[in-house]
Amino acid sequence: MLGRNAELRKKARLIEKEARRLSGLSDKFNFLMSDNEYLFAFRSETGRLYYTVRVPPHEAMVKLVDEDFEVDLSDIKGEDEVATIIATEELTIGESSISPPQISQ
Repeated sequence: MLGRNAELRKKARLIEKEARRLSGLSDKFNFLMSDNEYLFAFRSETGRLYYTVRVPPHEAMVKLVDEDFEVDLSDIKGEDEVATIIATEELTIGESSISPPQISQ
């Protein structure tokens, strides 16, 4: 690949290599890192990360996992607003888990 994608893949490989090295220092090692253009997420073999991406139209009700609380996303999100949530515990019903340790872009 040429251009931006090649540079991004090179950067992601370097970040992943160092993240794997550092994850050997702890039984759980998660992090988020941004270069102001891309967001990189890493979890160690024993760590967990959950993510969800909410895109318009926001017509869903969201229920929190640990509270008896629901919110209508259309009440709190703008018509053109995109939200990404990444956390070490599930926050809402229906979040997805990032599988084996990897850098995700």
